[in-house]
Amino acid sequence: MNSIEYTQTALDELDDIIEHIYKDSPARAASHFKRLEKAIDNLAHSPLVGVMCSKKNIKADCRVLIIDNYLVFYHYASQSKLVKILHVVYGSIQYQKLFH
Repeated sequence: MNSIEYTQTALDELDDIIEHIYKDSPARAASHFKRLEKAIDNLAHSPLVGVMCSKKNIKADCRVLIIDNYLVFYHYASQSKLVKILHVVYGSIQYQKLFH
């Protein structure tokens, strides 16, 4: 099985998402967090499930997993068996700018 590691940027983005939802509904925030966490944890078993970033016009060695309205950008290093979570963002942002 692969291990999962988050960048500080990804952790901050995830915190911002959950905080924003929490203001309207703590229960909904908890539900969203659990759904995101479960999908990301599944990358340990299936790291190639995400779409290559190049298919989304991003010139970076990464993949993107779509979870509801959110995008999880990650890099998979098969030799070290590491899935590194780079970004967790709301899908309507200009995500290409994250990789400039």
